[in-house]
Amino acid sequence: FTGSSSYLTCCGYATIFLGDDELLAVVSASGDGSVRIWNGRTADVLHVLRPVSIGLRNKLSAAGSSIVTMEQHDKAANVQYPAIHTLMHLHTPPKTMIVVPRGIRAFLVDFRGTVLRTFQDDSTASEAVFVAAAVSASNQWLYVAKDDGSCCVFDVSTGGIDRTIRDFGSVSTSGQLEVSCMLHHPHLDVVAAFSNDK
Repeated sequence: FTGSSSYLTCCGYATIFLGDDELLAVVSASGDGSVRIWNGRTADVLHVLRPVSIGLRNKLSAAGSSIVTMEQHDKAANVQYPAIHTLMHLHTPPKTMIVVPRGIRAFLVDFRGTVLRTFQDDSTASEAVFVAAAVSASNQWLYVAKDDGSCCVFDVSTGGIDRTIRDFGSVSTSGQLEVSCMLHHPHLDVVAAFSNDK
């Protein structure tokens, strides 16, 4: 499983359909801004996904669009994509995943590379970027920490923000601490996070 031009941030198995056949796939996310979907038996790349999550809001990947990309086109166009730090497979809706880049928009995507829903905080003019995410065990809530110390709680079924936790990130003498990772309890409504704070 080679081809990413940067470090891998996450990797996991998924069962997908290739035509009428069910296939075990390996899905990885990378610091180069790509999600790769591999054939788990042959290690062939089936799709490379690159969502646009930063820049002009009208140029961001939108619901209904395909984020499947051709590597040669991206290199020729010298397009830059922020690292994808979180990739979560969902049971509801089935055969989908949430892709969260270090940008201002996260994505609900199917394994063909179609954006089904987007998640974005439009409540402020702030361009704070998403730095970590977790999804509830029920797949109802998506928690996304931002680099300004807040955490947006999105309804996965609608894409809308249910609430915002303003002081989610701790403040130290050196300033705001950036959340590195988030986890959701498998049964309770509890979210945990950690940062570079010792």
